[in-house]
Amino acid sequence: MAEEPQKRNKSTFYWLGGFIVVGLLAIAGFYFYLKYFAHPNSEPHANYAKQARRQNISSAIDDYTKWATALPDRRMNMDHGLTSKGLHKIASVLTLMVDSVSAGNQTRAKADVDTIRMMADSVTQNWRSGRHADMIRKAFLKTADALALRQQHRSSAVDQSVDSLVQQAQKINPETLTLNQRDEVKSAFIQTARIFGSSRYGH
Repeated sequence: MAEEPQKRNKSTFYWLGGFIVVGLLAIAGFYFYLKYFAHPNSEPHANYAKQARRQNISSAIDDYTKWATALPDRRMNMDHGLTSKGLHKIASVLTLMVDSVSAGNQTRAKADVDTIRMMADSVTQNWRSGRHADMIRKAFLKTADALALRQQHRSSAVDQSVDSLVQQAQKINPETLTLNQRDEVKSAFIQTARIFGSSRYGH
């Protein structure tokens, strides 16, 4: 009969010990979460976010580069669907790059990207309009502006490439029908691909 209380005491001790161990593990896990993951500015969280951003930018650049590489053999039609698609792809890359622009310039960079998207949509509307070339020209100049904002403190080689994009965009005559200057438009797309691909543009 004396063994019965002893067994109960041992059982209670084991249960109590188990609860203490589980409690300590829960506290340690909660502390680890608060220290490394709960705060977006913590080093592990920041490194993970930075790596994810780089991967997303690389994927977007690869997609655009693949599109631009095949561009010389593609036909530009009156609906400007090809041009619109290319401008939207540029905007997608730049949107992912905005976070790397200095805080003081992010609003301006986002506005440039919004303008590019607006021009991309506008060129597919009213195919009889004579303003399409002007819209496309403006979209590439805004692309150069956005790239220049991100270019600060980066290589002079990329800086020169951005200047080349400006020069290429300025060759697009707003008074001439887009289909009569296909080569100029395609060259601007290809120059943008070169900038994106230049050392993966330091992202």
